[in-house]
Amino acid sequence: MKKKRINYTVLSVILLIAVVLIDLFATGFVRGSVGDVLVVLLIFSLLRIPFTNKPRFLALYVFLFAVVVEISQYFDFVSLIGMSGSRLVSTALGGTFSIGDIACYGAGAILSALTQKEINSEKNDGSLKRLGTNISLKAKGVECTYGKNAVHMLKSVINTICDSFIITTADGKLIVIDGGYSAETGYFIEYLRAATGSRRPHIDAWFITHAHDDHAEVFLNVIEKHRRIIDIEKVYVNLPPVDFYRETDSFANNILHRYENLKPLFEDKEVILHEGDILSIGEAKITVLYTFDPSFVNCNESSLVFRMDLAGKSIMFTGDCEPGACAKILKKYAESGILKCDICKMSHHGQNGCEKEFYEAVSPEICLWPTPSWLWTNLGGKGPYNTLKTREWIKEIGVKKNYVSCKGTKVIMLGEQNAEQNNKGK
Repeated sequence: MKKKRINYTVLSVILLIAVVLIDLFATGFVRGSVGDVLVVLLIFSLLRIPFTNKPRFLALYVFLFAVVVEISQYFDFVSLIGMSGSRLVSTALGGTFSIGDIACYGAGAILSALTQKEINSEKNDGSLKRLGTNISLKAKGVECTYGKNAVHMLKSVINTICDSFIITTADGKLIVIDGGYSAETGYFIEYLRAATGSRRPHIDAWFITHAHDDHAEVFLNVIEKHRRIIDIEKVYVNLPPVDFYRETDSFANNILHRYENLKPLFEDKEVILHEGDILSIGEAKITVLYTFDPSFVNCNESSLVFRMDLAGKSIMFTGDCEPGACAKILKKYAESGILKCDICKMSHHGQNGCEKEFYEAVSPEICLWPTPSWLWTNLGGKGPYNTLKTREWIKEIGVKKNYVSCKGTKVIMLGEQNAEQNNKGK
């Protein structure tokens, strides 16, 4: 709000100087037309300084006011009120009626509306409401962790399966992993803004683990509709070819097609990952352990699996990796010790994902569960999911803490004090 006032104050000063210079020195078209356009924009800008929460039709109101003033000139209103001798009043209200002037006022009103859109980005924010969700777009109470080492696991705003992680680093880097369903987009964007303290966050690295809608739709929505309010530097993927899942998984097939259709908008940012790649994103070190394997026809088995080392802590990100891929990872890395991590993101939302042997190899102190309430309880113990069995494994392994997204967005602070913060209900 303060930034809006500053923007409109600066704009008003510039416009006022321009209008005065036109009145003193300009003639012809500049004085008679450009001046009228700028006067309307000046009035609009001045009104926006105190009224940061704008009336919806402020530009229209200013236009109608200007039209009323122009019509008063037709009836020689200045003479009627006995002020024709006042240069100030005569200049302000004018003395000659012109349809052309009204057209200029209209142009000024249009320019005002466009200026409002650019300064406030309200149109961009409003477009989030058209994504099929009725959630509030304000992530109130979210702590800004920009410039700090922190891992955010976002809740699902529609209580569904959803992988959405935001990582900030002490050296100012921002990493996103997956993002969630389309309906999560509004919350994701507002949360990202709050967590970074930026109206237009810069994402240094966005990882898409695999081509399922609960992981990739937010990214695709941002690319398609919100590129002006989120800046993305690199997109890290290893996705199967288009139509690879045409006969086996319609959801993955649709995501792959949509990804390819949007690819011209970000192709220069795409980085294809390979097993064994090691990346440095600021202080965060990424070690890629597994990528798409064409021998698996299950999309979940194509999930990126990687280890992140940050601030002396290690985190295993598993996507929706299932037993086949997990067995392959174990076979290759079990003896290396690289699987041992402090924190583990539970595969496939904590059910029908990695087997117990994989989690034993990771042996985490903290598990992150991107799991809705109905899956966490397996529909009160009556459902077909393996979540309760996985929970028993984790208990037997000796995991100290389980953070579950259905209980609210979670934030883990990494660093010297290794402070842990739990933001419930964000």
